[in-house]
Amino acid sequence: MDIAIDVAVNRPVEEVFEYLSDFRNENEWNVVSKNTRLLSSGPVGIGSRFAGDYERMGAMNYEILEFERPRWLKVRGSSKQMDWVSTFQFKETGSGTTVHGTMAMQPTGFMRVLAPLMGGMVKSQTAKGMESFKATMEGKPATPFSH
Repeated sequence: MDIAIDVAVNRPVEEVFEYLSDFRNENEWNVVSKNTRLLSSGPVGIGSRFAGDYERMGAMNYEILEFERPRWLKVRGSSKQMDWVSTFQFKETGSGTTVHGTMAMQPTGFMRVLAPLMGGMVKSQTAKGMESFKATMEGKPATPFSH
């Protein structure tokens, strides 16, 4: 099951990349995310591992596989119900940023039976989540960026 979504955020590409790539920020913008935390040490980048608890999905773990600041992010995740790989491409667009996200999901266990029914629901929930991400990002004060 694959989905793709685009969201335009009226913030500089560096800020959008930094905020989205640090999954601890999901606690601010993703209403179903609870207690998302960084498990690995050091700055966020390739190999960073996160864990969180999500309503209706339970515990999730994920790891950053590719990290090309501020243009590209690839993440592998797993939960009891599914495994997935997500990518995020960040493009500067005038005064803002367009994020193109993809998710390739592999339901596991009993969820494989429900997979044909889940596509529309997952895409709808992902779209709502990205709109919440956009609103949260655009409502935050500007962040000085240095890397």
